[in-house]
Amino acid sequence: MSQYVFNKIDEYFSNKYKTYFATKNGEFGKLTSIGYKKIDYYIAEEKIAIEYNGEIFHAGKNFEDEDKPNPWSEETAFEIRNNDRERYQVLFDEFNIRTFVIWENELDTNHNFSILIDNIQNFINNKNIKTNYNL
Repeated sequence: MSQYVFNKIDEYFSNKYKTYFATKNGEFGKLTSIGYKKIDYYIAEEKIAIEYNGEIFHAGKNFEDEDKPNPWSEETAFEIRNNDRERYQVLFDEFNIRTFVIWENELDTNHNFSILIDNIQNFINNKNIKTNYNL
């Protein structure tokens, strides 16, 4: 699903910017103080990371802090969220990369991408927001 979403997003943003994602030209990555971090979708000129967060792998808001949502990990929801926060903060602190998060359950059933594109464009334009991650 993430690659479908990124292909749709790329129809708009690749006309304006150099973009990277897995099935197009590979995920963009940076070596940070906490290790090598790949970015799901990257807009180079704007230094914008767009992350597609699945509910299970990134411990969506329906999970309690002590839950272990990811069956392939022993991390609690609290630890998963904390790791994501740290990752977004390090990308910003070390490379001035701002992160826009798309949650899998936030896309409506009709996949209204025009609203998503507008939200991403507003995020790009508002240089004072380093991330929209709110868990």
